[in-house]
Amino acid sequence: MATHASALRTHPRADELHDEVCDAVSRGWRAVDRPRPWRYAGPCDQCDEDLYAPPDAVTVWCRECGACFDTKSRRMFLLDAVADRLASASEIARAMPSLLGRSATPAMIRGYVHRGRLISQGRDHAGPFPVPGG
Repeated sequence: MATHASALRTHPRADELHDEVCDAVSRGWRAVDRPRPWRYAGPCDQCDEDLYAPPDAVTVWCRECGACFDTKSRRMFLLDAVADRLASASEIARAMPSLLGRSATPAMIRGYVHRGRLISQGRDHAGPFPVPGG
């Protein structure tokens, strides 16, 4: 574009070109300059508002009431809350970054079950029901 700047400036639709280029640049910056991910830290003990903090945060502040909590204790609270819960591989994979600080795919979870590192407690019976006599 720089080598054709004079032709672009005098083009009848230069204003549209300018808008399109600015929009493309803006979308590009949004794609690469993403905000840091935030992790769920449970409900606030004071007001029940959901708490979120950056992954490396030491403390988490409630935006509603201003209460401050230690992120390690919040993570332990969440782990204790799900200790006796059953979940699908997809649910476990979605929860892992918040609870354990690690990512996993549902396929990885199923692989752990297959290798005996996790115990399967049942199956989802998605799909059509068996046809009687079929």
